[in-house]
Amino acid sequence: MNDKLRAAIGRRIAQVRDQRGLTLIQVADAAKCDEATVRNAIAGRPLRQKSLAAVCRALDIDLADFALGEAGELTQRIYGYERRNEVRHYEGFYLLYYYNLLDHQNLFCSAVRIAWDDADRALAVEEYTRFRQDGITPFDGVMNGHLYINEEIGFA
Repeated sequence: MNDKLRAAIGRRIAQVRDQRGLTLIQVADAAKCDEATVRNAIAGRPLRQKSLAAVCRALDIDLADFALGEAGELTQRIYGYERRNEVRHYEGFYLLYYYNLLDHQNLFCSAVRIAWDDADRALAVEEYTRFRQDGITPFDGVMNGHLYINEEIGFA
């Protein structure tokens, strides 16, 4: 974790602590750590990941939900994007072929459409799947929702 990200997380911890009117000792007790650990987290000093996660959990801050924005601020990015251009390269139609995990002899096929949803500022996904559940009985399934792609770890 770089210095800017640690500093931004520290600012967020301080903000939430102040909003809730909690003392350093109260946060430390909730996180089951020393008061010094909370001070170090707020100051953006290097901590063990486990300690930082404990402090954030005590304040209901989910580190996985945040990324460092261009201006160095902590921004929530789990469900939306700032601009369509960030994800335009994912839009389109895809065919997915994969094996049934229980029966490797049956190949599944899904048609997937990924498009920009202006209202939610997110990628909307529609997946149409057809396969044979037991090798005989056909099953047609449709799923839709929003998709978030974490570019840092390459996971959707």
